[in-house]
Amino acid sequence: MYDTDRKSDITYAASENYDERLQHHTNFFNSVRTGTPVIEDAVFGYRAAAPALLCNDSYSKDSAMLWNPEKMQLITK
Repeated sequence: MYDTDRKSDITYAASENYDERLQHHTNFFNSVRTGTPVIEDAVFGYRAAAPALLCNDSYSKDSAMLWNPEKMQLITK
């Protein structure tokens, strides 16, 4: 169980020369070149993008969009 009283004790600081965009692209291109698996695969990306895409659809259709995150499917009624 996570002790919420201690979370203020936790700090993270990336190294001074760390660039998350460079690391992201380096990881991707190395994976393409060598065939090694990426850390965040397509399923990870889809799970991350789906809620934002559904927000756009909801706005343009002016209706709520229902989503099953476990099955990664739109729920239709």
